[in-house]
Amino acid sequence: MIGELAAIAAAFCFAVAATVYRRPLMSTSAVSASIVRFTSTGAILVGIVLALWGFAPYTALAPQIVMLTMASGMVGLGVGDVLYMTGFKLVGVARTVGLVATYPMFSLGLEVVLGREEVLPHAAGGAATILVGVWLLMHRGAGREPVVSRDTMRRGAIAGLSTAFLYSVAMILLDEALASMASAGIEGAFALNALRTASGGMLLLLAAPLADREHGFLKLDRHSVALLLLGSLIAYGVGWYLLTWGFILAPAALVVPLSSITPLFATVTAVVFLRERLSTKGIIGVLLIVAGVLVLVVG
Repeated sequence: MIGELAAIAAAFCFAVAATVYRRPLMSTSAVSASIVRFTSTGAILVGIVLALWGFAPYTALAPQIVMLTMASGMVGLGVGDVLYMTGFKLVGVARTVGLVATYPMFSLGLEVVLGREEVLPHAAGGAATILVGVWLLMHRGAGREPVVSRDTMRRGAIAGLSTAFLYSVAMILLDEALASMASAGIEGAFALNALRTASGGMLLLLAAPLADREHGFLKLDRHSVALLLLGSLIAYGVGWYLLTWGFILAPAALVVPLSSITPLFATVTAVVFLRERLSTKGIIGVLLIVAGVLVLVVG
């Protein structure tokens, strides 16, 4: 029971973090926000690992595991989360989180291409349900929902679905890293998460001269920095820890579906705290995406 509750709490943390990011993003670029998030959070998480366990969790990692974990962080966080932040700016939290939640569909597609999975009837049904949900979610202004331009909606959809694809690639890389580990205690999970987060920040920092030419990440006010750091710690400190704890205490067949309900929480927090509005079609779209994901992962 504790493992299942941890998975639900993790999904809630991811939704709360997305809601926290929205306000600082109103005054800064997605790249600047991501640089601040991952350089600061990565440093804090690495520092926690060193303070609690020293260098042992890192020296125990084989070079292959380190490379796969860093690649996962660079792809999923360094590139993927910039698109994630871009989606927030374009179409809001509720829509973007719903779109990003489709990543299991892309994961399944990649696994099929790699020859690891077969397309089963339930998978096809789940994917079809997700696609219908995406179409409804991205339906332009209806009822009391503010009208968003067709171009903005298109760019928001591209940003969200691209994030989902990159997340699926990052998760496959991370799964490969975990599969290469003979055994991993909680310190190993913490070490990998810290390394992954720091790698995303490192990539963004190195790319800053081109991606953030005006060095906006150095001009953020303290309040914005505090909110970005708070959201990142909620997601990558608390949320990922709870998710890891859930996998330790409960079967993956239960943890994965429960952690996939983030869009439901995000819709509520976005409507309540950010005053975002979704039409009835949009709400149905979120529900269909979650249902389709559950069909995919549960079978």
